[in-house]
Amino acid sequence: MASRDRIVREKQELKALILKTAIDIYLSEGYDAVSIRAIADKIDYSPATIYLYFKDKKSIWLAISNYGFSLFGQKLAECMVEQDRFERMRIMGYKYLEFSQEHPKMYDIMFIREDVIDDGEESPEYWENDYQSFGFLKQQLAEAMAEGAIRKMDLDAAALMFWGLPHGLASLLVKCRLSMYGPGEQERLTEVAMDQFMRALKP
Repeated sequence: MASRDRIVREKQELKALILKTAIDIYLSEGYDAVSIRAIADKIDYSPATIYLYFKDKKSIWLAISNYGFSLFGQKLAECMVEQDRFERMRIMGYKYLEFSQEHPKMYDIMFIREDVIDDGEESPEYWENDYQSFGFLKQQLAEAMAEGAIRKMDLDAAALMFWGLPHGLASLLVKCRLSMYGPGEQERLTEVAMDQFMRALKP
């Protein structure tokens, strides 16, 4: 029994090492540098060993995305210490933007790159993480509406609006599409946009 447990643990450790190596390559060398061969060379295993844990390159990217969603969930959860419902929603929007700036390459994989995101038929676990984050947002909005912290409206429409603005701003920042403004001005404008949006939600 102990031997079986050791084998299971070693397999889990090797899979974690493969994923960590893939993330390290991506963060240091970029998207195109990640390959089964590159990962195998880094950890001194054969490519065949990597395929025992990940069936192809896309499955590695989905695992990286899942890791990103775990970090994303932790970042959004930071807003929960705020008891005021309106302020909590405001902080959540800023936490979204903070995540995109702290982990721009991870954000790109999770929310932007079309060659990683699929229709869900091949990789339902990707959408499960995405839906979980969206569900958390809807829950917080519903509770804020119920307490009168924000004005009542169609919940799904409100969730799309609340997701859409931070996502749009985050995508512009991650893809350096606001380079016409200096870094300080980019920060000021995104704060103004978020604050104006939140004011529109007040009852």
